[in-house]
Amino acid sequence: MEIGWNIPATQSSSSKRFQIDMTWEGVTTAYNDVAKFQWEPFGAKNQTPIGVMTTTVEFPAGVTRSDSWAWLHYSGNSSTERTANGLKFTAYNVRSGQYLDLVAMIGANHMHGVTRHVDEDTKQWTLDDEARQEREWHERQRRNAQLRIVLWVAIAVAGALLAFFGIRSAIRSVDAAKYKGNIEYWREPPNMSPAAAAQLYDIVMGVRNGGVTLANREMASTMMSLVSKGAIAVYPGKAELYRGIDMSRANSAGLAQMLSSNGASEKELMKTSTIVIMPRALAEHHEELNLCGSEERLLGILMEAYKRIHSPVFDLRQMNKAFRKWTNGYKAIEKFNAACKAELESLHATRSVGTAAVTCGILGIIVGIASAFYFIAAEHNFALALCISLPITVLCLFALVYCTTTGITDSGQQYAGQVRGLAKYLEDFSEFSDRGVLDLTLWDRYLVYATAFGISKKALRQLAAAYPQVADQDWLDSNASNLGLLYWSTRPSTIVGSGIGNALANGTGSFGGFAGGFVDIGTQLNSGFSSIQSTIRSAAPSSSSGSGGSFGGGGFGGSGGGSGGGSFGGR
Repeated sequence: MEIGWNIPATQSSSSKRFQIDMTWEGVTTAYNDVAKFQWEPFGAKNQTPIGVMTTTVEFPAGVTRSDSWAWLHYSGNSSTERTANGLKFTAYNVRSGQYLDLVAMIGANHMHGVTRHVDEDTKQWTLDDEARQEREWHERQRRNAQLRIVLWVAIAVAGALLAFFGIRSAIRSVDAAKYKGNIEYWREPPNMSPAAAAQLYDIVMGVRNGGVTLANREMASTMMSLVSKGAIAVYPGKAELYRGIDMSRANSAGLAQMLSSNGASEKELMKTSTIVIMPRALAEHHEELNLCGSEERLLGILMEAYKRIHSPVFDLRQMNKAFRKWTNGYKAIEKFNAACKAELESLHATRSVGTAAVTCGILGIIVGIASAFYFIAAEHNFALALCISLPITVLCLFALVYCTTTGITDSGQQYAGQVRGLAKYLEDFSEFSDRGVLDLTLWDRYLVYATAFGISKKALRQLAAAYPQVADQDWLDSNASNLGLLYWSTRPSTIVGSGIGNALANGTGSFGGFAGGFVDIGTQLNSGFSSIQSTIRSAAPSSSSGSGGSFGGGGFGGSGGGSGGGSFGGR
């Protein structure tokens, strides 16, 4: 028999509840000793999932526990109970394809007028058959339960081991990246390139995923190193401002006075920066500059701009425009990045660590996600996913995130001490009483590494607090005009009329000439080099792998101007 009913039109619903009342007549078979009834509300062909099904079956009057028997055939979770005059059972989470049968027997004397009658006894056979089916079912359930428990334990143990070894490796990797020497302060530039120092600083200080920030500091500090070594000079504003001036003989103090007398505005000076490739750097052989690999690569990029613009004096906007059709530009960026990496590797100061943390972390996350899918989809048990899968995933994710992949070697501890010690020295510079006479040349080099460490603003504040004379225009013009980095980073701005000398002296406000100096010019250059990087990437052939690195994150926190410098014969 099949029962059907109409369901009201429904746009959306998580579930529906139905109550069905029915009375069965003529569905019982009478035997000599009992009357037997078997009912299947839904069979194996059922395609409708049911959340909860509760059924109450009433026996004829006078039937008691002693002369009635019942069995529920359902493979899912269920509950059964006796009522005062019958049975009640509940089936939970009925999936499509599951069936439910109820088998019941009562004493033959309670049934009268039964149409179907079989002239034999069936009570004992039914009791034995149901007992056999129940034993077999429970045996299968026991075996399945044992296998499932073994699987649960295996997943939990595997996840726990992966989490344990992953976290242990992560902790050890972080410890391997720490500086363990006794160098508190270091007063000399470290024995490595600025790009290598930027990388090692991040490792020692536990900076994770430096990414673009690290690439910017590598590019910026390398650019500043070229200024410090006299290979190039950098001035505020566009190249047009310096037209008619022999930049190879230019003096920073004279340029500042010229810009001031010409009424240069803050907006005009901060819009871009002018780069001057010095005559010595233009020479085919310039060994006397003592450039490292990354500096040579960056100088090569600037030389490409010189060839395309046909002048050693150009600003960032001209450089950006010139690189729009430089299809091989991304290779130059890749070579610069490779040179930066090689300079750190040549120190033999670092080693790979955290391999186990990465491996265990990834495997643990896979185990956690896969087991959660199994528990929910196959076992229909969200609690297991919460109790086993979630902790495994969280712990292994922690190991993966917490670990570091680069540690410091025993021989690298000395280099790490130099980097950490110099950074600490620059940050605490004003607190030292044995500073002596201000070494301007040394500070010009300090600014290179301060930029590599990302602490240039702090370093300049410490310098101003220790030596207030750096806020005096006349003193700077007389003593520091041949040191481009230091001069343009600290000279109080008279060009645009923002009297910030007092702010510099007491450690407040912005720094340097041109209304923001070191910090703001660095931001401007950062923006300019980011645009150039984008231009180079766009000019690369579509089949290329991309830029391979960043032309910059640009700005290097202060304009420069080496001792002399500029174009041959002016512009």
